[in-house]
Amino acid sequence: MLTLTPDDLTFIGHDLVRPECVLATRAGVLYASHGEGGISCLFKDGGSELIRATSGDVPKDFIPNGYSLMPDGRFLIANVGHRGVSLSWPERLANVFPFDEIEAKGLPATNFANYDAQGRVWISVSTTATDRDRAFNKKSPMGT
Repeated sequence: MLTLTPDDLTFIGHDLVRPECVLATRAGVLYASHGEGGISCLFKDGGSELIRATSGDVPKDFIPNGYSLMPDGRFLIANVGHRGVSLSWPERLANVFPFDEIEAKGLPATNFANYDAQGRVWISVSTTATDRDRAFNKKSPMGT
């Protein structure tokens, strides 16, 4: 069994804001959701880049949470800020097209969005409560 100690750990990246979801690629690039409306890219050489939505249909409270990297290089991003899921284009989040309802029902703040091998989109929602902070307790049926 592998045993780790604090001395075995190193820090990667800096100036990250709410890196809720981290994705590692075979190429050695790490992507981390950035709580101020984007995704941080951390490169093997120590460099980094913040990819931020600046145009298109960007919700004013766009807070990327969980996301998946699609085969064509786009990100499918869960917006925990207002609600919905956004699809970014390869041009580094230059255009974001959100969908925020399913079967004519408003989609609440979403935790994670995944695109599977069959081309289906899967969405995780922790609560449908409007005030989700109040729902995160043991007495709520949707709580932790």
